[in-house]
Amino acid sequence: MTRSWRLLLIIMIAAIGCAALPTNLYAKKGDDEFLKGHEAYNAGKYSDAVPYLQRAVELAPQEGDWFRWLCYAYYDNGQYQEAVDAGKKAVNLPHNKDVEWETWYYTGEAYD
Repeated sequence: MTRSWRLLLIIMIAAIGCAALPTNLYAKKGDDEFLKGHEAYNAGKYSDAVPYLQRAVELAPQEGDWFRWLCYAYYDNGQYQEAVDAGKKAVNLPHNKDVEWETWYYTGEAYD
């Protein structure tokens, strides 16, 4: 009988411990800011998207995809030099070989 109680106690402790785990084990610094910026961008609120995306890339400067979205937001907000700078950062990250063609396009368009 005492073994059953011990086993039950161990199971309860394990269940409580699992419930305390974060919901997203793969969350990165800046995820919340990026998601807010991406949402604002998709809603056409480019000037609202820029500060969120800036904060996201400050927190995670290795995220080339986030620089890409910052480039788009700058471009669509009429901040062309900033768009070029963000596009260059996205393109030049050493581990970011899968830069989408849109990054090149927006960066080139910003030069015009």
